Amino acid sequence: MPSSPFSFISDAVLRSNIEEVFEHIARLLEIVDNPHYSSEAKSAFCKSIIIHTGSVIEALLYTLLDYRYSDDEIKEYYASWQLKPFHQLHMLNSKHQVVAGQYKLVPSRTGKTKLNLSQVCDFLKVKEDIDDDFHKKVTKVRNLRNEQHLATQKKLKTYTHKEVEEVFKIAREIKEFVRNELQ
Repeated sequence: MPSSPFSFISDAVLRSNIEEVFEHIARLLEIVDNPHYSSEAKSAFCKSIIIHTGSVIEALLYTLLDYRYSDDEIKEYYASWQLKPFHQLHMLNSKHQVVAGQYKLVPSRTGKTKLNLSQVCDFLKVKEDIDDDFHKKVTKVRNLRNEQHLATQKKLKTYTHKEVEEVFKIAREIKEFVRNELQ
């Protein structure tokens, strides 16, 4: 059996999921390159490729985050100050009240498994695991992926091999970066 291009990922389930999506992307690429499909169909397949490649990028960055940070560190980072306990002293009107209490830092209920690509990327940037340039590249992929929400579009966007190649280039950089960081 050939060696996996994602052998540096220690979580066997995650590695298997990435490999399966990677194979799916390869099959979709065959369709995009096939001259028998219409440009509309090819655009739809390009959208799928971008979505799946974004998921692989998210998984790779998550692997780095998971390796370096505990769930408690993530919950602490996303903690918020809350007035607990508090007592209403006086109601001024329906929008204002006077209260007494104590502010406490309450850890977030959201742990690392609930983070999305934006949060993973932002966290790694704040912790200086990735630089601003890297963050911008991931944001570009995230924006391409998010542009596909139909409710926010005035006109259906067409995707081509150009966007797919851009996303692949960024994905390759991320893969090599994560591989180097984990070794």
